[in-house]
Amino acid sequence: MKRNSTIIWPKGNGKNGTKARAISPALVRFFSLIVSIVFLIGTLFVANKTLGIEINLDNIPVGEINIQLVIVSLIFLFIGMQLGAAIGSLIEVRSEKLNHVFSTLWHYNSQGYILWSLILICFLSKSLGKEGIVSWAKSSKQSLLLFYFIIVVLVGCTLIGSFLLLTGQLKKDEKPKLMQCIISAIPIAIVMGYVQLRLFHLDSFAWLVMGIIFPLMLIPAAAFTMERDKQLRAKIMKRFEIMNSS
Repeated sequence: MKRNSTIIWPKGNGKNGTKARAISPALVRFFSLIVSIVFLIGTLFVANKTLGIEINLDNIPVGEINIQLVIVSLIFLFIGMQLGAAIGSLIEVRSEKLNHVFSTLWHYNSQGYILWSLILICFLSKSLGKEGIVSWAKSSKQSLLLFYFIIVVLVGCTLIGSFLLLTGQLKKDEKPKLMQCIISAIPIAIVMGYVQLRLFHLDSFAWLVMGIIFPLMLIPAAAFTMERDKQLRAKIMKRFEIMNSS
């Protein structure tokens, strides 16, 4: 099958006319993440009900039981990741356009969380210092800070990816024009920085710098990982074609 073919789930040449599996790597990773989170929450819930361990993100005591809980949670987290990946691999995405949408939203969010974390850490280290960060974290509700961080990145990166898709700047068969995409994403990223610092109760104009730096890092990183997944999807489908034709 040609890589650029619009038919992504062709019939094989096997006796039963088996079809090549159209697996979406982004969807596999998404289910892996969701199921692992469910397993982790389930583990903490069982620990709370059976062992009486109170899960408080704002005050996590260190002790023998809690260390054991961390180890068990990590084990179930890993099991959840594998199970989620298995579930995601069973879902076939026939449309290349739909797979492109899944890939865009996944990679813009996954890369976004990593890069936004790095930018925030650099900003906090520069503006508050090590002792200032500890004091700020202690004076704030840590679970709320985590929630604000998750929401801002989720909404911001989803808006950036969706906007680039809707405006035709991210096309499935073409490499993105990086500078054009970066310029288009900067206004949304600036709003992200402004909202994030206001929610963190930090009075600074660094949101402007954060909004400019973030797209410069996000757009190339997401483009690279999306292209990698596109090649991975093609290899998986090619492998199934070979298996079906044998």
